[in-house]
Amino acid sequence: MPENLYQAVWIFLVYAFLGWCAEVAYAAVHSGKFVNRGFLNGPVCPIYGVGMLVVVTLLWGLRHNLILLILGSAGLTTTLEYATGLILERFFHDKWWDYSDKPFNVKGYICLEFTVLWGLAAAFVVGAVHPFVFMVINKIPFVFGVILMSVLLAVFVTDLAITVTELVKLPKKMGAMLEAERALKAISDKIGENISDTAIAAKEKGNELAEESKPRLEELKAEYEQKAAEYKRRFENRGFVPKRIFKAFPNLKSGRYKVIFERFADFKEKFNDEKDGV
Repeated sequence: MPENLYQAVWIFLVYAFLGWCAEVAYAAVHSGKFVNRGFLNGPVCPIYGVGMLVVVTLLWGLRHNLILLILGSAGLTTTLEYATGLILERFFHDKWWDYSDKPFNVKGYICLEFTVLWGLAAAFVVGAVHPFVFMVINKIPFVFGVILMSVLLAVFVTDLAITVTELVKLPKKMGAMLEAERALKAISDKIGENISDTAIAAKEKGNELAEESKPRLEELKAEYEQKAAEYKRRFENRGFVPKRIFKAFPNLKSGRYKVIFERFADFKEKFNDEKDGV
């Protein structure tokens, strides 16, 4: 179980989709809204597909021994979660989830609570769900099944390639945000200096000089707002994939990107205050 590659691929696809459904339902219950909790854009969570494929392949023979099935499921799924978390952090240099606040965790990648949960869930799937899933897979006409599988795999691989490419580019985009921050600060300082000089000159020479400087201040204000709008657009236009990833894995904002997000938020607030005061 599975008996061939065809069945193995279908098992992966089915449980990748069912796992995504479970993640979405879990997020909806806790947040009250829809969040695409998958790593990819499509409705799949590959880790669930891989996990259940491993479990049904190695533990199918234990389906009648509930204790061993739960223990084996917990061990396999927890090992997979730990390995996946470690690989993602090594590749993207950040934690995608963090159980550090939970008791009996190992480096934040795994914890006892979810080990028990995965073990019970996987054992339930093997005993109650998989027989039906396997029956449906075998009832699909083989030629139609191969065609449909090929289409789904093509979509999956394309989605994976696009997502990974966007995430690899993300640090460079973050660098562009810092560049935008520095440019905005330079513009802000320039306006502040002109306003200060004008105020001092007006105090010394009277209102006439202040009136003469108003056109220049208006020009600077227009330049400020135009460039600020452009940099704000560059920041917010990070692309669909990064936005979705940050919603699905909010822990990323507490890792190496935390400083960037906090600095931009602070600068944005300061920028709005200074713009209102011009």
